[in-house]
Amino acid sequence: MGERPAPDALRAIRQALLAGDAPAAAGLAEALIEDAGTLDALVEAAALFTEYGLHDASLRLILGALGRQGLTFPPPYAASIRALPARAYYLLAQNFVNYGDFLHARLALDRMEAAFSRSPFEPDGDLQGFRAYLESEIRRTIHENTPREHIPALERAVLHYEAERYLQAAAAFRALLESAPDVRPAWRRLVQCYRRLDFVESAEATFQEALQRFPDDVELMADYAIFLHERGRRREARRFARRLRTILPLSLDVRYRLGLALGILGEDDRAYALLHGLFRRAPDEVHPGVLHYLAVAAYNTGRWEEARRFWRLLAGRTEGGWVGAAMLRYLDRAERRARKAAPARQGALSGPGGSPGAGAPKAPGRHRKRLSYRYPPDEAVFER
Repeated sequence: MGERPAPDALRAIRQALLAGDAPAAAGLAEALIEDAGTLDALVEAAALFTEYGLHDASLRLILGALGRQGLTFPPPYAASIRALPARAYYLLAQNFVNYGDFLHARLALDRMEAAFSRSPFEPDGDLQGFRAYLESEIRRTIHENTPREHIPALERAVLHYEAERYLQAAAAFRALLESAPDVRPAWRRLVQCYRRLDFVESAEATFQEALQRFPDDVELMADYAIFLHERGRRREARRFARRLRTILPLSLDVRYRLGLALGILGEDDRAYALLHGLFRRAPDEVHPGVLHYLAVAAYNTGRWEEARRFWRLLAGRTEGGWVGAAMLRYLDRAERRARKAAPARQGALSGPGGSPGAGAPKAPGRHRKRLSYRYPPDEAVFER
């Protein structure tokens, strides 16, 4: 279609995002990728999606821009090539940070600086501060206490992992652990590689080997409990869950992951306590994911109005606002269906002459289904 429709498409995308209609905005973005967008329009639309916290859609637009140049590959590779304007690399870095992929974010910033001379732009933040933040997060979440001489090998393995090259990542982590078995983050990533590859026996053997070496590692215990839960070994998972319930990590990141893990394991009350503690520390700055998981935990523990309040707070955010709005709409529909079904259910359960029998309706709320901890949610948000 050429270049003229792009400004109209951008306006329509912005209006859909302002209205909280993420699916409509995503549909317009697909049309922009297919037939209406110049390279500049695609990058401009990607900036809108990044602003509203829709990082998957932003990445798709940037990959669409690359597709115009005959380049197609998974998102992390986009940080490695040299065919984009500087602003696109800046958006890539922001999107990768959202996924915790700090090494590819650093690589994207390197590419952005190299592209400045041919496509200058004005970043909307402090680049020096952004870089400092990335380096601190890399040290905290990837290096941890890894000896300096093993950091290059660890980073190479993590780059394979984040680029979804799980076979190469597993080989790299295993090689590193053969020479440096005390590099704790390598154990955690190695078991995740095996889980992504569905190498169940290798994953379990590695979990057990790692937990023998680090028996008090909260993240390893939580991941192993979820692994057991997913394999249907609920009794073993509950044994870990009982132990995890008694732990209060000092690290806020680990506390967040522990709260989510306990929620997945069905320990909604403890999940609520941990996540609500994070919310109380900084209610205006808490991550959108924390707000969503906290709302799920509140709902599953019978705090239904509180859950609505958390989703309303999320709906008022730029980033993740569409999730809060979607959950509120979904709950409204579910409750309308429940109200319509209530008279029929009561008639079926009442005894002779319309008087309640042994099957009289239970207390309000007992018919509510448990919510799953998916983020972002989809139409299968209710667990069966």
